[in-house]
Amino acid sequence: MNGFLGCLMYVGYIVCAIVSGLLAWNWADPDGFWSFIWFMVLWGIIGSIASFVWNFLCVILGSILGKDD
Repeated sequence: MNGFLGCLMYVGYIVCAIVSGLLAWNWADPDGFWSFIWFMVLWGIIGSIASFVWNFLCVILGSILGKDD
């Protein structure tokens, strides 16, 4: 089950990066240099929050699945 959880973690991190980028792009709507910088800052903030939440969920899932060992 460890291989499945590892793959799930990597796929989740990729999804977090894509979804947070899309959310930041729609929120900042960059059309110039400073709005692009704002987009990059938002993407970093939203992406780190999403990664933290995803990591927390994977730890909980790993602890639930690891009880059978």
